[in-house]
Amino acid sequence: MHTMADKWRLFPLLRILKIGLINSLDYRTILSTCHHLYSFEFLLFSEHNFSSSHVTSHRNLKRMNIKVLGTIWPGEEHTIQNYLLSAPNLERLTIFQSIYRPKMEEFLLNYDWYATTINVHLLLLQQFRFYVHITPTEERTGFDVNNILRQIENNFKNIHDKRYQSQLIIKT
Repeated sequence: MHTMADKWRLFPLLRILKIGLINSLDYRTILSTCHHLYSFEFLLFSEHNFSSSHVTSHRNLKRMNIKVLGTIWPGEEHTIQNYLLSAPNLERLTIFQSIYRPKMEEFLLNYDWYATTINVHLLLLQQFRFYVHITPTEERTGFDVNNILRQIENNFKNIHDKRYQSQLIIKT
């Protein structure tokens, strides 16, 4: 019987990989065995015990798309930061996340949008796209969604302005 690592060793020249749900062990295995990987797209759940110190830096990885399943945000940013630290030469990064509407105002108005991680660890980044799906719940009275969305967009633009192409796409 083959282990996960044995299966990935069959693909040493793999350059583009689109895969479903993975965990940190899968991620480490893929990066350590697919040395020529250029583009990587995957789904993940938040793993609070994942440490980037156990992942080999992958210098050939230039594009990454991460879709976070669930709406347990905030919380995933630490996990995603650990995934990003192993890909210092990323040029294009896309992240998909969801959040419940009641958390939107409290969390997104002052959110970092991975700017610190990008500015310190992803110095070659040219394009950053962030898709956020705001999951509706019971509306609060006096809650001006459009005004909050404008504030969130301005916050994102100010944080990422002119360093690289950046785009925030909000779906409500």
